[in-house]
Amino acid sequence: MEIEAPELIELLQDPDPDVRRGAVWALRALSPGIVLPLLRDARRSGRGLARRRALEALLAVGGPDALDDRDRALLRRLIRFQIPAEVPAPMRLCGSWFALPTGDRAAVLDAFGLGDPEPVTMRLGGLTWHHDQHDGGGGCPGAAHRACSRVYVSPVLDGWTLVFGAPSDDQHRIGPGGDDAFEERLRDTMLARTAALSLRFGTVHWYGMGHRHGMDRADGWTAWIVAANGEVLRYYDAFEPDDQLGRPHPAEEGRLLPHERSLADGVESCDARTVAAQASVDPGALGPHTRVEGHGVVALTACGREYGHPRGALEI
Repeated sequence: MEIEAPELIELLQDPDPDVRRGAVWALRALSPGIVLPLLRDARRSGRGLARRRALEALLAVGGPDALDDRDRALLRRLIRFQIPAEVPAPMRLCGSWFALPTGDRAAVLDAFGLGDPEPVTMRLGGLTWHHDQHDGGGGCPGAAHRACSRVYVSPVLDGWTLVFGAPSDDQHRIGPGGDDAFEERLRDTMLARTAALSLRFGTVHWYGMGHRHGMDRADGWTAWIVAANGEVLRYYDAFEPDDQLGRPHPAEEGRLLPHERSLADGVESCDARTVAAQASVDPGALGPHTRVEGHGVVALTACGREYGHPRGALEI
């Protein structure tokens, strides 16, 4: 039996979390033009927990763009309140990121073609990065651009700004995996991007762990690029070891590269985190010891400015 949107919205108050999740998924499959006004009404007329669940459903169905001005202001105030008290914590690394030795956020946003930055806590920035890589979008408008719509730019961490994600033109150039040319596109695009960025920032690093551009599964992949003054000094990809460039980075000395792990017992191997920890900053080892300056932002790429934020509710 088909359930109408008002009935699904009533199910958001069900005590069973599985029922609530099912109602949200069903609402996502309906026309936003029908569902969003009803959810906004439920948000305005509800009380307490009912208001919160309506807000979560609004974000799940329409993303941040579905919120009214009052709710946007409320969430911004909450984030501003949380930022000063946040203690750095290790990030779950499954994807790729850039490291730039600068505190000039405006220059970073300009270099990556980003706009409309919104302040976020480090936790929310990391959750946004993971969500955009792994949530399928459910067929909503712009779902095909979920992984290239927004980027998380960290606060300055021990002197480095980290950029999680990539410009939308890079993401489109790399494209989905599954064909013979994917590795070549990934390599050439990241080499060109890091070299170009290093002309502006002097030194730029790029790291990858577990989840490559265009791939939807963790697969043990690791890679890194070190570029300076327009030149790539080092490139390594565990899945393409024959294509490595440059001399080993000092962080690699005395360690096996990932593709060499089976060659010797008892010899430590290195990965992107090993290199990052010595060459810049390891986001998987952030903690109270990390020096934090400023705050992070989530900013929109060219695709994000055209299609809006990906939909989905994230815990603040």
